[in-house]
Amino acid sequence: MINRRTYEVSAFHAASTIAVVVSVGLSVRSGLQPTGRSMVDPVWLTVFAVGFTLAVVHAPRIFLVLFGAVALVAESQSGAALAVASAIVGLIGADRHGLMSRLPRNDSALPTMVGALAGPFALSTLFDISDVAGTGSSAVLAGVISTVLLVVSLPRPLPRLVAPTLLGLLVASVPIVAIAVDGARAVQESVYAAQAHGGSAASALRSGDLELAARELNELESSTGAAVDSLGSWKLIPVKLAPVASQNLTTIERVAVSGFEVAGTASDVLGVARSDEDLFAHGAIAVDQVRAIVDSGNALRVDAEVLGETLVADRSPWIAPPLDDALDVAHDRLAPLVDQAEGAAALSGLTNALLGADGPRQYLVLFANPAEARELGGHTGSTAVLRVVDGQITLIDTRRNGILNQNSTSVAVLTTELPARYLEQRPWEFSQNYTGTSDLPTISAALADIYPAVTEHEINGVIYIDPLALDALIGLSGPVTLDSVGRTFQRGDLATFLLRNQYAEYDPKGEREAVFAELGTAAFEALSNGNIDATVDDLERLTTVIRQGRLAFAPVDALEQEAMDALGVSGSMTELRSNADYVSVSHVNASPNKLDAYLHRTVQYDVSIVGDALTATATITLENQAPAGLPEFAAGNTNGLPSGTNRMTLVVHTPHEIVSWGGADHEPELTRSFREYGRWRHERVVIIPRGETRTVTIELAGQTPSGTYALDIDAQPLVHADRVEVTVDRGEKTSRSAFVLRHDTTITPS
Repeated sequence: MINRRTYEVSAFHAASTIAVVVSVGLSVRSGLQPTGRSMVDPVWLTVFAVGFTLAVVHAPRIFLVLFGAVALVAESQSGAALAVASAIVGLIGADRHGLMSRLPRNDSALPTMVGALAGPFALSTLFDISDVAGTGSSAVLAGVISTVLLVVSLPRPLPRLVAPTLLGLLVASVPIVAIAVDGARAVQESVYAAQAHGGSAASALRSGDLELAARELNELESSTGAAVDSLGSWKLIPVKLAPVASQNLTTIERVAVSGFEVAGTASDVLGVARSDEDLFAHGAIAVDQVRAIVDSGNALRVDAEVLGETLVADRSPWIAPPLDDALDVAHDRLAPLVDQAEGAAALSGLTNALLGADGPRQYLVLFANPAEARELGGHTGSTAVLRVVDGQITLIDTRRNGILNQNSTSVAVLTTELPARYLEQRPWEFSQNYTGTSDLPTISAALADIYPAVTEHEINGVIYIDPLALDALIGLSGPVTLDSVGRTFQRGDLATFLLRNQYAEYDPKGEREAVFAELGTAAFEALSNGNIDATVDDLERLTTVIRQGRLAFAPVDALEQEAMDALGVSGSMTELRSNADYVSVSHVNASPNKLDAYLHRTVQYDVSIVGDALTATATITLENQAPAGLPEFAAGNTNGLPSGTNRMTLVVHTPHEIVSWGGADHEPELTRSFREYGRWRHERVVIIPRGETRTVTIELAGQTPSGTYALDIDAQPLVHADRVEVTVDRGEKTSRSAFVLRHDTTITPS
């Protein structure tokens, strides 16, 4: 016959064994990855399950009541049931002699088995606790609870061999940790070096210093290679086996390997770009070299996308905060490279067509001047047609707008649907209005119909260029000579002359028109015949005007247009996004005169967000700084207003409906709103006398964009860039951003 003591021991062992087996099964099935290594994680989960469950069995049962309460607070929904179950089971077996009066005080077997049953329940609750905002808080809470449980479950005093064993393990761990730290330091040095060289390479590329960029990319490749080698060192084996630390090391390893591939591919791309063969010389583009650069850029796109995915994909909540922040910064810095690489890849298969290798191509150049504003930037003063055959560029025609207008044609030539406001400007009749809408691809589609009817020249795309862009091109080609005025213009002189001085120095009916007639020929000859040997500053200026939309290219072909969009050079309006607000302020000179060379605009955009409702007020301040004494052609108007008066049609594009206009007096019949480019176009006439300032407000109402508030702003490339301030009121928080709007911008006010 089995005595009570033997029965109790057997029951205890049986209950403990069942609890341990169930807990191990729960742990392995949880799918948790303390190290991120498939062969190591089950071992750690098994050790944790065994230790935790035995601690529950031996712990004072009253602790389980506290544990259940903590888990209940930390968890919600489905996990709450497990937390309540753990608390109830812990309450039933609250101490070894029984907390409930109905349990015999001398019966310890039942409370023991009930306590053992609590082990799997408690473990399930730990595994089911949710993280707070992806921070790994559940792991921290589980660790704290498990540590406390282990401490309270140890018998007092400790068994004789426990303390020496713990001390021996601690002593043995010291050299292991020291070796691991040494290995980690080597990785850290390589990563820091890679970060420094990567930043330097990016800066050099932005500034156009290809020689420095090549050196830094080589160093970046060496540094990332060294980091990969260091990560494979035997010294880091203990780290690879340690929970949490292994997760961080694995992330660094993946990023380093992917970064090594990107650095190598980027070096190859730059090597092709820096070959001895000139990309452009004597009026010809090296088609084979451009194709090689595009192919290399496509390879870079693939590697950069992989790196980008590595930086954000499946990021463990156990990643250390400094590493987490560093990965976010790296991803943000990589994004522009990915965009540019995607743009280059989009050219794959299109290079031959664009450069005339598959047949002749003709591109229309619009020489525009923002001294008299149009929505794209400036009015068209003259045009040129470039013919491209197998990379060889020939200038085949130049015309000033006066001649184009004499040959104007009927609207019947149009085969594409155009915005109503653009049609009102009759670009088929008035060539100065070719740029009368904010989207260059729309203009390109229109002129593909209009220009052949006026000149008999078929065109495959439109190039927009203003005086500041021409000035930047002089930095590549050297000075431009205009025989009609007997002057040679250095970099910096041409923009000033075209924007202001020409109207004061030359008669509008004589020499000034001759300037425009000669401008296209002189610019092309300077570029095609010049010895292009640009400095870093020259390339930086060219990059700047392209980014500002002062030099843009929109092919007629849809696939080619998509490639230019991807490169960011198409002059297209920004597409509306569901997760971002949008605003664009522009104006059209309605006098007409050249006073926009002296106009300064300030835009204050105040947003208030309450739930899904958004209200906004745009306050637009217009300052006319035109000096006295300007010629009538530059300062006069056809509206009977005093000389020097700037009369304009002010335009606000937005996804929001208008509530009201306010501010300066306006003409009600010339205030209107309608849909254009998938958004609202709100416009009104504003009159600003010389030397005065007018302030206009427009109140808007719409929906709050999803996610964190962001604002896309399209810039109109005028003589003077807008000064912008954005304020966002979310009730509990107000954010402000102030900047000069030199190019299309996306901001997230902080």
